[in-house]
Amino acid sequence: MKKFLALFLSLSVLVFAFDIDVLKLTIQEVNEDEKTLVLSASNKEVLVGETGIIVHKISSGIISNSVLITDVQSDKILAKYDKFTLLEQKYLPTPIVKPKKGDEVILRSFYSRGFIVAPNQKLYDSIKALYPKIHFVSSDLLIADVGGKGIIDPSKKGFAELCKIYSVGLIAIYASNGVNLLDCQSFEVLERNAMENPDPKEVMYPLFARVPARSFWDFIRPKKDYFKEYDKLLSK
Repeated sequence: MKKFLALFLSLSVLVFAFDIDVLKLTIQEVNEDEKTLVLSASNKEVLVGETGIIVHKISSGIISNSVLITDVQSDKILAKYDKFTLLEQKYLPTPIVKPKKGDEVILRSFYSRGFIVAPNQKLYDSIKALYPKIHFVSSDLLIADVGGKGIIDPSKKGFAELCKIYSVGLIAIYASNGVNLLDCQSFEVLERNAMENPDPKEVMYPLFARVPARSFWDFIRPKKDYFKEYDKLLSK
């Protein structure tokens, strides 16, 4: 009974450890040459590697740039900004607007949606239960079919592109060190949790999904090790 209670309490801590609620900050300084920002401090935890958007004060507001948190200090938060491309439409003009002092920065805009990368269904389900506030989009959408977009071998660029397509902000990757929760665009680890693999003999590559990944070169591709590939990806 004591062991069960201890396990329950530890899981409770893990489940609510990461905050996905939208957080708003104010720009205090802008360096246009280096494309950096000084943001107002927050009474809530902000992590290096979090991303968000800048809302420029024009009329009801316009999204002008994307933001990456680079440093968190007691009295201020530092960030870099770049062109906003997450909702880019190639047939529509992209507004060129520079961030200004007083503009609003909104972090975690897409953190309510995530992808899970795991080697088997039991781990997939365990990760899903670990983060009940996140709506995890089906991993089937990550899988590459012949000639289509998707993951054949894991890469930061590939995951970032698919997260952009499906408006996903977080990706939970199971590797040798446990569950790594990453920002899908910066690919920075925001949280890491230990988790036992209940079914170590069951391994799907490049990830668990209901459909297999396929490419034109399957007949000559060497078989790859799930954990070796994802451990390497996370160490880059």
